Amino acid sequence: MKRLSFAFFLVFASVWPLTAEEAVSFRRDIAPILMAKCQACHGPQQSEGGYRVDTFAHAMAAGDSEVAAFIENNPGESEAFRRLASTDEDVRMPAESDPLPESQIALIRRWIEQGAKYDGEDIHAPLSLVVPARTHPDPPESY
Repeated sequence: MKRLSFAFFLVFASVWPLTAEEAVSFRRDIAPILMAKCQACHGPQQSEGGYRVDTFAHAMAAGDSEVAAFIENNPGESEAFRRLASTDEDVRMPAESDPLPESQIALIRRWIEQGAKYDGEDIHAPLSLVVPARTHPDPPESY
């Protein structure tokens, strides 16, 4: 019986990394992208297209287009994702800048597909307070 259990464990453990997909964190993964690439044009001082990304609540809302920026489980209908992923320079965001790297676009897509969940405490908190503090390694004992 122990051999059968061990064999099952080995098979399950070898397949697990292929089937499990780590949950994308808004705080850890998405908010830093929005702060770095979007907030300059879509913040509290300036909100191009009536769209803001300075809080989770604002980021999920519709802008002037009246289409929600991020629609749970539906990246194709999410206005912000559609613009981030577009190859048309007249539509693509960030405007007048390089497009997001494919890895960041894929991360945002996965987050939306996973339900566009918020893993913070207050949806109205500024993103600067939502993003986890950077950690730094301890300094060496001697230099």
